[in-house]
Amino acid sequence: MTARPSGAARHSGIDGSGTPRARCVLAPNPSLGGVYDNTVRNNVVLSNGLTGFGAGVLLAAPFPGSASYDNVVEGNLIENNGISGVTLHSHAPGAFIGGNEIVHNIIGVNNLTGDAPLSPPTAPVQFQADMQTTGVLVWSLLTPQSITIADNVILGDAIGIWLNPAVSDPAAATSNTFQGVATPVGP
Repeated sequence: MTARPSGAARHSGIDGSGTPRARCVLAPNPSLGGVYDNTVRNNVVLSNGLTGFGAGVLLAAPFPGSASYDNVVEGNLIENNGISGVTLHSHAPGAFIGGNEIVHNIIGVNNLTGDAPLSPPTAPVQFQADMQTTGVLVWSLLTPQSITIADNVILGDAIGIWLNPAVSDPAAATSNTFQGVATPVGP
């Protein structure tokens, strides 16, 4: 891949540069800002968020119109983090996290502190808490998202890849290697 200058990336303290490589279901508006076209590559990501709240790598869109898209998380060793090793959250209608790729990572046991519900009680869709060890978690409040999760080795988690119904990755169960994982794709 050819490196591009880093955008305003914030990935649990990991910034990177990257290239656009993924597809989008919706059309986010870069003029509104966001985190996009970044690569988080070849890092060792250990023990983030064990006191407090933190993922190994976090891509999030917290409010309507916000976006974190077309980013690549590749070639990392990720384990022993407070919430899922790679966590993608879309917390509001119209918040966009599609087109991201999580590829070629080794993901050990994560979600040691649990990912509790963050949706307001009045939200039309509630976030189902994930209190089991989980390698990758992708959650979207309402906006349909398409994510690529492929060629990862996920080890020792109760749930390998946690997807809620608004998230699509049809090949997640067959395009990753799961070892010692009770539920490869769930919840």
